[in-house]
Amino acid sequence: MHGEASILRDMLDSGRKVLAALFFIVPGVVSDLFALGLLMLPINVGRNMRPEPASGAIESDYRRLD
Repeated sequence: MHGEASILRDMLDSGRKVLAALFFIVPGVVSDLFALGLLMLPINVGRNMRPEPASGAIESDYRRLD
């Protein structure tokens, strides 16, 4: 956590996923449509997604001890 993302946005995103899961548990087509609608909301669009380094190498020193 670098303090760049809003905690409220993360809590809202988690809460809507839990609410969608509860709607999926309730039997019926209407509750399933509500759950799909909740999952399709573009709440986490504004997140900063940084790509991983292409090489993936870790720089360090190596010394063999016998």
